[in-house]
Amino acid sequence: MLSPDATPLPDATPQADADPANDGIPQGPNIVTMVAPSVCRTINGHLRSCQFGPVTLQAPASPGPGQYKTRVLGHHQGDCSTQFPFVARLSADGVEPFTYHLFLNEQAILRRDDSAALASVLVENGSSFPGSGNYGLDCRVWLEVDFNVPIVVTPQP
Repeated sequence: MLSPDATPLPDATPQADADPANDGIPQGPNIVTMVAPSVCRTINGHLRSCQFGPVTLQAPASPGPGQYKTRVLGHHQGDCSTQFPFVARLSADGVEPFTYHLFLNEQAILRRDDSAALASVLVENGSSFPGSGNYGLDCRVWLEVDFNVPIVVTPQP
């Protein structure tokens, strides 16, 4: 959304006009939209000035004692070519902050040193060039967080 003193660009549609339910991205408490009409401005037929985060996602419930990892999956569809990397900064209690390059890595795994369950994950824009991308109108980029997946340890014979 524009600040009150910002001057709109020519042929620009503010992100407030877009409904997240119409983005074509799955909706849910574990999804972070990074590029879509609801978080970008439409300027001259392109998605520009995309803004997301910081967003704190809460785990659905504590799974109890055990060993767990949390998987973060990056998804993209449409014309998302850009010279700027898609980078999210991920952090959680007991986990070293991690820079996740969505197009270079299929997923990121967050795991505490003690493998305890995570209560939440903080997702921030980790790009050195936030809002600089210029994407096709059909570009959609989002993160999906799969909280507290049990770690299965297979005993060695």
